[in-house]
This record gives sequence, structure tokens and C-alpha cells, in this order.
Amino acid sequence: MLPHGAGSLVPRGAGGHPACGGTPLGLSRVRCLAVLALTAALLLHGATISGAHGSHAERERETSERIAKAPRDPLNYVERADVYREAGHLAEAEADLARAAALAPDHPAVMLLAAQLRLDRKDPAAAGRILDSLLARDPRNAKARSLRADALETEGRVSEAAQQLERSITDTEQPAPDQYLRLARLLTASRPPDSAGAVRALERGVDRLGPAPGLVGRRVELALAMGRAEEALAWHDRLRPFMQSDPAWLVRRGELLEVSRRTLEALAAYTAALEAIEALPPRRRAARVDAGLEAEVRAKLHRSTPSHKESP
Repeated sequence: MLPHGAGSLVPRGAGGHPACGGTPLGLSRVRCLAVLALTAALLLHGATISGAHGSHAERERETSERIAKAPRDPLNYVERADVYREAGHLAEAEADLARAAALAPDHPAVMLLAAQLRLDRKDPAAAGRILDSLLARDPRNAKARSLRADALETEGRVSEAAQQLERSITDTEQPAPDQYLRLARLLTASRPPDSAGAVRALERGVDRLGPAPGLVGRRVELALAMGRAEEALAWHDRLRPFMQSDPAWLVRRGELLEVSRRTLEALAAYTAALEAIEALPPRRRAARVDAGLEAEVRAKLHRSTPSHKESP
């Protein structure tokens, strides 16, 4: 069963995809496109093709029943292979992949799964050859290009991995924040590090997706690493409309104000954080995470209070 919104995962121009345009082996064109998109997307996110619900045994049984009803449909074998792969049963996954490849060796879903299994077997070079073949036919296949970035990173070719991932994001209709975060990580891990490129990647992510906390938080950390405390604070404050009553956000704001030498404003932020904690329901406030945060805030207030600083 396809999850809601799976259709949006189809790469741009997929309606004319060579694997689906002729509905090979009698496959439904709609199903071919949908499973192709879902296969690629879930493989690249470490999930299962057959869905997130039910145990591995249940999903294996469901896909096996579909195979029994349509043994000439290669996508059924791809789905069951990924169920096996997720469970760590690589030999069984490869056996189903071989069956799918015997029916449709050039199908993108088959090639993507083959590449992923090569990566699972710690053979990024073989995965790269499969993906290069697929990308030669379909250069805007965003899922294949993202998986190509995986293979390159595994080989230690970090700068090339970043280039492939950036192209993948460009060709993805609905990218996730994690893709931009990964791109920023690759760019900062390049030799030499490309901090400016990482900044641009995160800012493009915010422009495209809005101020996702993960993107904004990483942008703050990069600004701090570059010695730009005021810039870090400005980025942190982009989350104010959504998190101005969140104690953890207020504490972080206080820390950034301290780095910017704005001590009185930092004290006000810590005070607001403590007030927000004290306003929490008793059960939540008693939780270990909030108790730890409360102790941290009180310590910061004690340290930042002017009368405490002036005492001998």
C-alpha cells in the first residue's frame, strides 16, 4: 500500500520514463511509476518499500501472496527483497533481486535496489557502476543520484558526493530538511572545508522549506564556528514565532546573547526560560529532561546575576 503523497516522489518528467512508458510486461503504468518512486525514496531513507506498518513477517507474507498471484511482476520481487533487506537478510534479498532482474533487468527500481544491496555489502564501486548506468539513461533521477552520493561518500570522495547530492536535491520535487543538512555536512567535511558552501546550502533549504528547526540550528552553529555571534543570534531568532515559549529555545538564546556580550539580555532570556519551565504541567516538569534543563537554567542565572559576579 502506497503512503499518502507517494506520487509526489516521482522525479520531474517521470511521466515519460523509459521504464514505464511502454508498460513493460503488462505492468500498470500508474503502478510502475508509483512503485518506482516509492522504491527509490524508501531505499534512500532506510525504510521498507512495503510500508512502515506491520512486522517483517507480516510484510513478507503479504508480498509473498502478491508474488503467488502475479509471479511475472518484477516489482513484487523488488518489494519483498526490500523487506528482507530491512530485516538484514541480504542473501534472501539478493535472491529476490535476481528474480526481478531476470524479468526486467533495466527497470530503475531493480537497478536502485541492486545498487543499495551492493552498498549493504560494502561494495560502493559496484554500486556506483550500476547507478552510473542508470543515470546515463535518466540523468534527472534524483533518487539514483542521491544513492550515487552515498557510494562516493563511502569511498571517501566527499566533494564529489556533495556535488551529486546537490544535483539530487535540485531535481527532487519535495526535498526533506535532512537532505540539506547532509549536503552541509559533506561540504564542511570536504578538503578543504567549504563552510561558505554549507551556509548557502542551508539557506537554500530554509528558502525552499521554511525555517525548519534542524536547518536553522545548524545555520546557527556554522555562524558561531565562523565567529559571527550576532549572525548566529539573528538566525536563532527566526524561530521566535514558533518557539518563543519553549524553555530550551530560550536557554539557547541566552547562551547566544552571552557570546555576543549582551549580558542583561541573556539574563532576561534565562529568566523567561525558568518562568516557562515553572509554567509546565507538574508531570512534564518532573520529567528528567526538564528537571535537568531547570537545573541548568538556575545555574546560568546564578552565574549571570550581576550581584553574584560582583561578590568576592
